[in-house]
Amino acid sequence: MANVVGAAAAAGSQELAKAGLESCHSEDILWARGVLRYLQGLTQGLPAAGLALFEASLAATRSMSSTSRPTSDESANTDAEVACRHCFVGTLRMHHGRFQEAEESFREAIAAYPQDRLPHLELCLLLEGQ
Repeated sequence: MANVVGAAAAAGSQELAKAGLESCHSEDILWARGVLRYLQGLTQGLPAAGLALFEASLAATRSMSSTSRPTSDESANTDAEVACRHCFVGTLRMHHGRFQEAEESFREAIAAYPQDRLPHLELCLLLEGQ
């Protein structure tokens, strides 16, 4: 398993280099780097690796000006993606004992895209466990 994850991380790093990152938003670059670091961390027994990059990506998303937000056709997908990212970060935070921050992440995911059931479920599990 570790070899597969390591190979995927290495391949992903090469793909990022080929992709022309200048066309990506900074929050997407941070997220992609977080994924690579997370995968590399899994091979080293560090499941929280990449969390700081994920958090920086979400902070960059929040600081995006309203003028750079997508049009209405694109916003549903963007809101769903942002919600998914918040939910993922919330799950990592929850598994590392950062319960208050996890709750905030799940609530942000729900606010971004209320139709997604997963952040609702994760928030319920978190609150029931406390």
